[in-house]
Amino acid sequence: EKMPPFRIGLVRWDSWLMASMSLDDAINTIDLTGALKFTHYMDFKDAYKSKTNTNLWNLKLADERFHLGRTDHANFRITADDLNVEPAMSFESLSKGFSGNQCRFAANLSVERLTNFTYASGKLQTADFQCLCSLIHTVLPKHLYSQICTENLTKKANANERKRDLFFNNEFFALLVGRDLIELPLSLERSSSVEAKFQCCILRGKSKPPSEIPDIFWTHEIEHHEVGCL
Repeated sequence: EKMPPFRIGLVRWDSWLMASMSLDDAINTIDLTGALKFTHYMDFKDAYKSKTNTNLWNLKLADERFHLGRTDHANFRITADDLNVEPAMSFESLSKGFSGNQCRFAANLSVERLTNFTYASGKLQTADFQCLCSLIHTVLPKHLYSQICTENLTKKANANERKRDLFFNNEFFALLVGRDLIELPLSLERSSSVEAKFQCCILRGKSKPPSEIPDIFWTHEIEHHEVGCL
């Protein structure tokens, strides 16, 4: 498979490459970090700037495989004590994990692209998409809902029990719908008739600006915020 024309030094090119090789049953990837000393691009002063770089080139090129591009996704690892090679993440288990999470990864990619990589769903679990998709269905146009909340994703989300409160940035919805921030919680309250065991809310007030690109748009804990909830 041809590698996209990534720019070295920007985010995701290495994660995409690692995942593409680990997901190829003709290639074995080996994690050497237990045996050798490596200096990663993120390991020195100001390196975090790569996470706030507004150059979106690599973000636009990387597909959802980059989620499985960490060293702990390697097929084998070298042990630190005796330098033996031992099995790690097999091709079969990695492929199963990718297949099982692909609808969530695809939803995240849609969120990123629809917000021009301002926001990402990050580590939002499959069950939590019950909450997000309910809010999106309430306040966003139907065509935006279908791009993020596919039938497969909503089916998987509804099959899992959600176990935590979720509070979403007002700015995320306003960016997608192109309406004034204050209108969103009001329209949510007017149209909402859903009762839920756990809170599923949009923050009324302004949230902190993104600290990295893309940044998450949700939190589990809030202080001194008014909310509009399903």
